[in-house]
Amino acid sequence: MTQSTAAATQQLEPVNEQVSQSPKEVEVNQAGTVQATQIEANETTTKVVSIFASKSPEQLSEIYFSLSKREQRIVDTLPCWREVIWVKPKDVFGDHWVGPNKSIPKRRHRHPTCPNDIPATYQPDSDLLVDMVFYAIGDRHLSMGIYGDTGTGKTELPRYVCNLLNIPMLSVSLTKSSREDKVTGTYLIENGETFFDWSLIPIAYDSNGPGYMLVINEIDKGCDSVIAKLHDIADYKPFTIDDTAEEVLPHKQFRLVVTGQTAGSGDPRGLYKVEPLDRAFVARFFWVRAKYPSKTVMRTILELEFPRLLPATLKPMCDYYELCVNALENSHLDIEGEDLIDINGEQLIFSTPTSIRLMKGWGDLMMKYEGAERSIQKVYAMSIGHSAAPDDKRAMQILLESCFGDLVEQPAAIKPVEPEYPSSDPQDITDVDLGLFLHVENGERKIWLIGADERGSHTLYTHPLTNKTTYYHKPMSEFKNDITTLQNYIRSKAEEKVLKGYIHKPGTFHYDYKKDSVLQDVKKQ
Repeated sequence: MTQSTAAATQQLEPVNEQVSQSPKEVEVNQAGTVQATQIEANETTTKVVSIFASKSPEQLSEIYFSLSKREQRIVDTLPCWREVIWVKPKDVFGDHWVGPNKSIPKRRHRHPTCPNDIPATYQPDSDLLVDMVFYAIGDRHLSMGIYGDTGTGKTELPRYVCNLLNIPMLSVSLTKSSREDKVTGTYLIENGETFFDWSLIPIAYDSNGPGYMLVINEIDKGCDSVIAKLHDIADYKPFTIDDTAEEVLPHKQFRLVVTGQTAGSGDPRGLYKVEPLDRAFVARFFWVRAKYPSKTVMRTILELEFPRLLPATLKPMCDYYELCVNALENSHLDIEGEDLIDINGEQLIFSTPTSIRLMKGWGDLMMKYEGAERSIQKVYAMSIGHSAAPDDKRAMQILLESCFGDLVEQPAAIKPVEPEYPSSDPQDITDVDLGLFLHVENGERKIWLIGADERGSHTLYTHPLTNKTTYYHKPMSEFKNDITTLQNYIRSKAEEKVLKGYIHKPGTFHYDYKKDSVLQDVKKQ
């Protein structure tokens, strides 16, 4: 590959068009809406592929999930999904990137299966980000395993990378009851025809596809028969579907990522109900540990999630978080025979994870109970305390009180909502007929006027903070250019003012900007 310019494109590999299916023909009507019509089953393979190949990636993405899985597989074979551009990691990942800033490939077109619901508050671990990106774009030998305590962002990391690099991604979470057909496929009947419907592994692995990243979550909770199906793909060997004896060859850009609470060795701490994995399977991966973010990162997450939560509450929250994370880390250090972290003069060992999820839940309850006088202690118990391991509860309570002091019995410190006072650049409203409403209280006089013309609504009011007359305009486009909608808006606003104690003064009025005065139109009395 040549990395000459950021706009240079290339094909990751040639497309194999030997797919014989009966997809829906895609058409774009005059309004630009993509529609689908069934085509005849006897169309040639070349015609079938060309139907989709003639459409743009954007049009294909629009209809992708309305197609059958067999039709989606045909769309997956199109070469547009393999085109790449070259970009600088810093331009993609910003300050989160700590690796070398050498150009890396990014898919030019966004496949419909690319993740797109990444939380705005997500903060990736910078070192793990480098590991994930280099694995996704570099030569593959071992597959990748991410392990760590619950709520450390193991699942979110591959989603974050695939989202920003436009890598198609499929994922599944395993349980003891997961069956083989969940990952390999099963026989189905469609239009009287029996066929084997591929599932995650063959779809993601297929050399004719776009080159997926397959993420298997909770790998150490899966049953042996399902995990056995992953041995060959972890080694990037041909995968055979038992039911059909069909051999699926690996795509060059296929990547397998597994996540779990442990690196396949079981949990000697006894915190999680997981089983040791087969050693031959574990040896097919390189393993990286996801840890809880630092106190500084946690504060950033909470500030982004709850911008009105004040430092008087945020700081002790994050202090408490750090102490609990260190106490949980001591459970790892104790097993490994390492020196424990000192926590307020003690060597506490917790088995209770204080995850990002729980911290967000705690903050969310603080905000929900704003004004309800619900104390920090009470919402802590609801979100974290009641679910803590029995042996940890007392020690966690002591840490909470040491961080908050007497404030623990007070509601959270929350910044009051600042009322919004809308304003617009002045327009010529000399000839606009206005209705006048007056409010007088404790000797203070406030005015409110509203009217309309072909441009939309015009409102003038006494600003509560500056006591100056403020102008606000809403254009007709906000009323969908409908006169009735505009009239209803003016009527409802006038009714609101009356309910707030304003008195409607009969007559028609105009406003003089130069004199900052309201003039009554005596001709229209």
